[in-house]
Amino acid sequence: MATKAKAKTKTKPTGPAPLTSSADFVRRLDGMADLYRQMAADRADREEQGFIPPDLTQVFLPLQEFGVYFDRVQPVREDDVLKSYFRRRRAVAKECYSNCQEFILCDEAGHATYYEGYVQSGPDGRFIVHHAWLVVAGVVFDPTAEAADRKLRRMRFGADRYRVYFGLPFTQQHVAVHVCEHDMYSPLMGPVPSTI
Repeated sequence: MATKAKAKTKTKPTGPAPLTSSADFVRRLDGMADLYRQMAADRADREEQGFIPPDLTQVFLPLQEFGVYFDRVQPVREDDVLKSYFRRRRAVAKECYSNCQEFILCDEAGHATYYEGYVQSGPDGRFIVHHAWLVVAGVVFDPTAEAADRKLRRMRFGADRYRVYFGLPFTQQHVAVHVCEHDMYSPLMGPVPSTI
């Protein structure tokens, strides 16, 4: 008598649950802050071993207090001012700070607001990375993500459709002072983790 072998089912690994509100992002940041507090508590032990972790226990406080959640994103071509600018100066994938800060510095009319924080993206929303984007009238315009999507399509991969944003607004003056002080485009939020 022959017995049938049971078919093995593979379970697909999933990332973190999608963050669907400001409260979800704040809970995630609370967890990271706890991790950094633990690192600070272990600091004395690590200093003896020659490793000095950065003191990041306060880094998430402004984001936790004043962060803004966005789940509505539109392509740059939907806004005439952004479309005109990014037609002349094409956005580059993985260059979110320079793409957005350059626009803000050229935006004499104050058309858009520069935001910096975290974006959850990727298949099943499994990636949460530090990022910069532009907001016009409460709608996110992300030229860097569009550039990345173009690159993925050229490589025959599907574009990333799932994105939610959580971040802080910065004025044109904040951006200008930061760029002049550092002589480069870099995060305004300081030493924050690139992923959470």
